[in-house]
Amino acid sequence: MGCLKMALLAGVSAAASASGAPAFAQADTGMIEEIVVRGQRREQTSFETPVQITALNRDDLDKANVLTLIDLQNKIPNTYFGGGGNYGGNTISIRGVGGSATVFGEEPVAVFVDDQFVARGIATSALLDMESIEVLRGPQGTLYGRNATAGAVLLRSARPKLDEAGGFAKLNLAQFGEERYELAYGAPLVSGKLAVRMAALYNERTGFARNLAIPGDHLDGFENTRLRASLLWAPTDRTEVFALVETATGTSRAPAIRYSLNTSNSIRIPAAQIDTLKDRDFALNTPNYSDLEDTRAVVSAKMKFEGFDVIADSSYFYGNVVGETDSDGTGATLVYNAGRFQSQLYTQDLRVVSNGSGPLDWIVGLSAVEDKFQMPYFFIRNQVSPAFGNLGFFSTQKAKAYAAYAEGTYRATDRLSLTLGARATHERKTVYVDRLFRNLTTGAIALDPPPYASKASWDNVSPRAIVKYAVNDSVNLYASISRGFKGGGFNAFGADAAFDPETITSYEAGTKLRLLDGRLRVNAAAFNYDYKDLQVRLGVPGGGVAIASAEGAKVTGAEFDFSYRVTEGLTLSGSGALLDTKYKTFLTPNLVGALVSAGGNDLSRAPKAQYSIAADYSWPIGDSLSASLSASAHHTGGVVFIPTDQASAAWRAKAYTEVDLRASVAAADGQWEVSVFLQNATDTFVVTSITAAANFPIAGFNEPRKLGVELSKRF
Repeated sequence: MGCLKMALLAGVSAAASASGAPAFAQADTGMIEEIVVRGQRREQTSFETPVQITALNRDDLDKANVLTLIDLQNKIPNTYFGGGGNYGGNTISIRGVGGSATVFGEEPVAVFVDDQFVARGIATSALLDMESIEVLRGPQGTLYGRNATAGAVLLRSARPKLDEAGGFAKLNLAQFGEERYELAYGAPLVSGKLAVRMAALYNERTGFARNLAIPGDHLDGFENTRLRASLLWAPTDRTEVFALVETATGTSRAPAIRYSLNTSNSIRIPAAQIDTLKDRDFALNTPNYSDLEDTRAVVSAKMKFEGFDVIADSSYFYGNVVGETDSDGTGATLVYNAGRFQSQLYTQDLRVVSNGSGPLDWIVGLSAVEDKFQMPYFFIRNQVSPAFGNLGFFSTQKAKAYAAYAEGTYRATDRLSLTLGARATHERKTVYVDRLFRNLTTGAIALDPPPYASKASWDNVSPRAIVKYAVNDSVNLYASISRGFKGGGFNAFGADAAFDPETITSYEAGTKLRLLDGRLRVNAAAFNYDYKDLQVRLGVPGGGVAIASAEGAKVTGAEFDFSYRVTEGLTLSGSGALLDTKYKTFLTPNLVGALVSAGGNDLSRAPKAQYSIAADYSWPIGDSLSASLSASAHHTGGVVFIPTDQASAAWRAKAYTEVDLRASVAAADGQWEVSVFLQNATDTFVVTSITAAANFPIAGFNEPRKLGVELSKRF
């Protein structure tokens, strides 16, 4: 820790005295820059892509102070990033379609890092040396696979350049003992043929929450490091190989609290008194931490031929999480758990992509995923209900999925095009679950239930059709029908039968506008989803969580976003989203175990309204300096977190608004910048996530008002 921190600090200091051309300086043309996106497995502008996509480049991420994916909360229409999960577990919801955040459960938002599918735990990971982030809304199963029911998040690391050396150094200091050091540099080793890039990150925070049970202790602190090395090799004009290795270690202490379900329970905080937590005071007397490590490797080879490119992506990911949680969230020793989770993921994707200039663009591919997930142990000590006693779970799940996919876009005229595609998937899973039980009253030990082993397989074909019409060079219209699929699975905390896969059929119509000579850009869409067999997280009274299948749900909504370059120095941007979600028939146990109907209730993490507005103004100071001011306000409507008992305040989050401010002074040539930022300027306090554990709500919270400074040097 200390060595890397000192090395990065030395790197930042050295960079401050370095000279050279700025890596990111751009001429001001008066037009809003069009970001090249890769959401359709080929490079296109966002305007050309008939999918609602939010793309943020490096400068966008810097201005928004996006350090993890959770920092994108409120910045992307109809998207909800819940924070505060234990064991690094967090979930992303897009247009009301969210995950289960359970041990064996997979998320319906597919996350790809450098075209590498990452199944779990990425939401809380620190982002290092990013080139861009793209968030695709709506089912993306045809091109991105079985776990893109809700959409896809594409993260792309900065890559080496074959003909240019450059990099940056950043120092970020903020309240609550937060320090972040980031350093990256790339250079050609053989001009035009071989280049490398190295990046390193260290960040730590004491924490903004006080632990009243242990004097001087803080919660929501963290410490982690991340290191990356990448290589780009172009042995010929037609061949390119990219390779990357990245590793990270870290620890975090997320504050969590249990509400009581009624005000008479003095052991837990009554739901009606949740506002008393706004001082960020908690009481956790048993350990509450997660130690995380991950390693990933990627090799991608691209060969260009006349009329098409052949691309082969191979990757490996290993993740390990060890943690303990004071599950009762109080200063009393009531419920406690400790566990370990390990994941190994191998992926392979081989695709052929057209590169000709004819009326037909096409892509065909094969993919394979092998995922081994283990829970070597998970122990629960329940002293509130001695009959439940001590529980020990030991589970393993192996999954293999194979797919073939194809998609083609035919331009019938200069203005009209038709896209047809489909993905055929075969998936199979095997599981082993063992459970040990000890009654705290009698001391009896038993295997209850006996060890459980099973396997299941599923087949699916997910099609997509899109019609796009260019009214003129400034207006694109499109309509689409698409299908998404997420495989079934098993529960890690008991001998439950396999739950079904979920499918979603999406109907969407949208427009993309480029007006006022490129100074105004507007994207808008309306959509309707038919959602079947959705996988829902439920608490298990004795401990742990389970997944159940709801028969279906309906999702209807609309969204828009815009950017307007008012003057050379002033840019306005904003977004808005409306959402209506309802379960269809869904018989499920409520919090006291009675079978009830959740039909007509709202889906979890699906705010009915979201909107944002932002302004960015920059101006020159003489010939050598420039300055900028930015302000943004983001509003998220209230949400629920479980399918039943939605009237209970313990399972709801109120609507809230956050305001962020930033001021910067920089060299006119872009070589250095000093910024001061204030996040959550009004110090809004809100619950951002609530998960069910043993039928009690465990809540996570947003960050308080935070003042910080960022120093950056580009070279």
